[in-house]
Formats: sequence, C-alpha cells, structure tokens
Amino acid sequence: MNRLIITIILFFFRNLVFCQDDIKMQILSSFGQVNSINPEQNDYSDLENFGKAVGNSQIVFLGEQDHGDAPTFLAKTRLIKYLHEKMDFDVLVFESDFWALNKIWDNRFSDSSLIDHIKSNTYSIWSQCAQTQELYNYLDQTFKTNFPLIVSGVDCRHVLPYTKKNYTKALAAFAKTQSALTTDTASLNAFLAIANDLIEKEYSIKKTIEQQTFFIEYLDKVTPSITDLFWKQEFINLKGGALNSFAFTYNTTRDIYMSKNLLWLYKEKFKGKKIIVWAHSLHNAKNIDKIPHQLVTSMGNEMHKLLKDSIYIVGFSSLTGSAGRIVFDKKYKVDKAKKNSFESWVSTTNYDYGFVNFNSLKGNAIFYMKGLGHNAVKTDWTKVFDGVFYIKNMYPCDKTK
Repeated sequence: MNRLIITIILFFFRNLVFCQDDIKMQILSSFGQVNSINPEQNDYSDLENFGKAVGNSQIVFLGEQDHGDAPTFLAKTRLIKYLHEKMDFDVLVFESDFWALNKIWDNRFSDSSLIDHIKSNTYSIWSQCAQTQELYNYLDQTFKTNFPLIVSGVDCRHVLPYTKKNYTKALAAFAKTQSALTTDTASLNAFLAIANDLIEKEYSIKKTIEQQTFFIEYLDKVTPSITDLFWKQEFINLKGGALNSFAFTYNTTRDIYMSKNLLWLYKEKFKGKKIIVWAHSLHNAKNIDKIPHQLVTSMGNEMHKLLKDSIYIVGFSSLTGSAGRIVFDKKYKVDKAKKNSFESWVSTTNYDYGFVNFNSLKGNAIFYMKGLGHNAVKTDWTKVFDGVFYIKNMYPCDKTK
C-alpha cells in the first residue's frame, strides 16, 4: 500500500514538473523584448507583438502592481501613444471620478485650461508623479489636433475637486427639471441633503440605516424616469458611490459600479470608439475569484463576462527594486522572485523590458507571479490577464515640485 501511495505521489510530481517546464518554455518562446519604456521613443517596431496581441479588441486595460510604480507609468504612457497613433484608440478612461472627468470633457470648449482640470481630477498618485507628466503633456498636445485622445473616468467615488465644488449645485439644478423628482418636494429635499453630506464626507458620513435605505430606494425609484442619458447614468453611479461609502470597508461595490460606468461609456457615450483603461490591476483582472484572498469580482471580470474577446487585459510584473506611493513616506522593497516563477523565467533573457501574450499559451499554466502587487501568488495567471508587460527593475514615483 505504501508503495502504491509513493508511486501515485511520484506520478503527480513528475506531471507537475512537466507542466511547469512546458509552460516555462511556452512563455520564454513567446516572450518578446521591448526596447524602451521612454514615452518619447516613437519607433514602435518593438511594440508590434503587443499590437498583434491586442488585435481587434475594443477595450484595452492597462494595469499596475501598485499606485506608485514609476517605470510602469512610463511604459503605460508609451503604450497609450502607440494605441492612439497606430491602432486608432480614441478614449482614455482613468480610475478616477466619473462625474468630474465627463463634465470637464463635455465643457472643454468653454475653458482653455482643460489639461489642468484633468490633472487635478485624476488621483494625485498619478497627477503628482513626475513620471506621468509626459502622459499629461501628450494629452494636451492631442487636444490641439483633429484626433484628440478623449479623457473620461469610471470611479463612483465623488471625491475630486471639480465634484466637490460643483456637484451638489448641479444635482439640485438638474433635479428641479425632472417632474418625477419635483412632485414630492419633501423627499427631494431629504435626498439632496444626504447627497450633499455624501459628497462632503464620503467614508466619514454618519447616516442611520433608515436614511441609507431611503437614499438608495429613492434613487431606484426615480432613475428609470430620467431622460438625460448622462444624468441617468450618474444616478446609477451615485448609488454606487453611496453603497461604497455606507459600507465603510473596501468591497466589490466600487468595482461593480465602475464596470457599469465603463459599459455605459462603451455602449452609449463613446459608441464605436476604442477605449484604453488606466487602473490598478486589481480592478482590471478577470477571474479574480481564482486568486486566494482576493475579492469575488472586479471591473475587468464584469466586463469580461459581458464582452469576452472584445477586451484585452494587460498585467504588469517586475523582478527587483522598490516601490511606494507618493502619498506615503515609506518605500518598500519588492519581494524577491520565487523559484519557478514568471519573473525568474523571463529574467534569464536579460531583457530590461518585455511582453508576452498569455492568450497564445496552451495547457496547464499554474505558476507564481507578482501580478496584483509586489508579492508572488500562485494561480493560473493566463486566466487573469491576456498579456503581461515585464519590467526588470521597479522604483517609486518622484513627486512633482
């Protein structure tokens, strides 16, 4: 009996080693060098494999392991320029305030400081990072052409300056034009009062369960009657922001409503246009429920369920270095690559940067990779990302002066 057990164990062990060697060889044979992450490098011949992998996708998600990864931001900026100039992508959507960025873009012709408004209404982890300034410069340049890179947002959090300054007044003015809202002025005033607190306080808001329930039920009741397409989606977005704030903890609500906003942008506001999404890999990943200790869904997962091959999700991975966000003083070393990991395999090429299309791989693909942060996790990463951009040395952003 003991010999049988040992035989079975050896059989599975040999098969595991074989599978690891097989996926390793597939990754190495598919892994292509990227010469530069410098956004000013306009010879895009080294990005042809990336372009072929994207193919006819209508939405490309560009992730990041952490919100302060300077080389990743440089690489994403170069990829954005390539997608815009060579593959006719029209829209850049940030993991930032849905209401603010859409309103800012829609009002752009009446304000000459468009790029300043965009910078101040994308999260400071990016707008105050020195390594993303070329992205904003590029956006500003395209605004002056006949082929601007349109800017939008998907986040249901109502926390950035344009929203803080303008939202409650705009919401009240719009509500007064809607008969479904003005027929019951007491309920409308109660709704607007809670909305005002929500915008002012977000996670620190203090409302009873009865007040929370009233607010959500009021939105559910009036939203179907709204005829203005943007405001109708904003009422859905406001519900997401409220549920996210009332929960007081990180939860899947934010991702679910980001996916609702992104789907609306894709199907309604920017119908027929190709979209780039700039967000953390945790929000972009599909099949995230397959990863231990993660949430049950994500924006990318919800979009993948609906659009399948119309989207392409790019993860990022790094071998060595340090990380940290400009909003935190403390920096930290990224974890050392594990043996038989994606990072250890591709590091043998001695490339500083590279890209592999996971969609071209076949068979069992369970391996370690640092995909959702700077720590390694073992899973089938080919089910989480469609492709991965590798960066040898990571370092944190420098803060703009």
